[in-house]
Amino acid sequence: LTREQQIAMDAEAVERLAERLRDNYAVSVRSRIRITAQHNLRASSFGQLCDRRLYHDVKDWQTQAPVDPQVQQYFDRGNDLEPLVMKKLNDIGLRVIEQQVAYWDDELRVGAHIDGKAVIVEDDDGRRMVVETKASANPSLAKCRTVDDLLHNKWGRRYYVQCMIYMHLAKCNVALLVVWDTAPWEP
Repeated sequence: LTREQQIAMDAEAVERLAERLRDNYAVSVRSRIRITAQHNLRASSFGQLCDRRLYHDVKDWQTQAPVDPQVQQYFDRGNDLEPLVMKKLNDIGLRVIEQQVAYWDDELRVGAHIDGKAVIVEDDDGRRMVVETKASANPSLAKCRTVDDLLHNKWGRRYYVQCMIYMHLAKCNVALLVVWDTAPWEP
């Protein structure tokens, strides 16, 4: 074989490998898409403008359409980034004291899975705060800096309500919403 023929063969092999890796990645993403039983309201359900949706999320959960693979990639990225966010919080003076704790309120019949709780390191009285992390490719959400900004943003309003419920469930007076700006990504 000439050098040019060998390079052409190598290029074809690399293209086939790249295609196989893209296919494997798509299969991997689709394998994590699932519909889970929802027998009660979740804190993340609130803040939507449609009460009917809340009803059907519980009553007809098994008929829900699976999320799009692109949405699953956002979820995956958020899960991957969460440990990094918690490390960065420690780096800037917060001590993360709990992570991934499930809560339930019998009276409200609402459940939640809180990303974390933290304390300010220099705060001698140990006041705790709820920490909620969101990976978002939504530029308008990433620009939110105040509660008022959140309340006037479609997703921000939902996350504000979610944090309020988390504060109630965790018996905290402060919530820190960390929005990590992410752009769409796939190999």
